[in-house]
Amino acid sequence: MFIFSMCHEGHWTVKHIHGFASEYLMSWFPELGSYQAFSNRLNRLGGAFTGLVETLLSSFLADDCLFDQSLLDSM
Repeated sequence: MFIFSMCHEGHWTVKHIHGFASEYLMSWFPELGSYQAFSNRLNRLGGAFTGLVETLLSSFLADDCLFDQSLLDSM
């Protein structure tokens, strides 16, 4: 939901992503919960995003990629 909302809907803040999900995706995520709970879950997913980026980099390796350095920005 986080990545879809950013890429396809243009929502760049956690608050806007939660609002979009609350308004349009509630049938898919009936137990979405409050904004605070959503934000806490995203914060705990940092390691998962790191793994996702590693997988994507190995599939779409750029010529100037440095594997001994990493930077991940959710925005």
